[in-house]
Amino acid sequence: MPAKRKAKPKAKKGKKKVNYAAMARKYNTTPAKVKKVYARGLAAYGSSGSRKGVSSHAWAAARVKSAFTGGPAAKVDKDIIKGKKKTKTKKKKR
Repeated sequence: MPAKRKAKPKAKKGKKKVNYAAMARKYNTTPAKVKKVYARGLAAYGSSGSRKGVSSHAWAAARVKSAFTGGPAAKVDKDIIKGKKKTKTKKKKR
């Protein structure tokens, strides 16, 4: 009688958490900035055309890498990278 094989454990399905702190350490920045750029990457995936076979989270992670290593996304996300907030100018009353 042959020995029974143990069943392989099934991979857990569900949402994976994004480790913003690890990304922040890798690119020498804050987790808050990484989270903002990542969110923009997810939004860009949905709004613009995307490549076949690339998930939205892979797209966002690539956006983070591009932004913090001086790639094309650095121009678009410079307000987040430099930490400057967009301010509205007030009109003076006469």
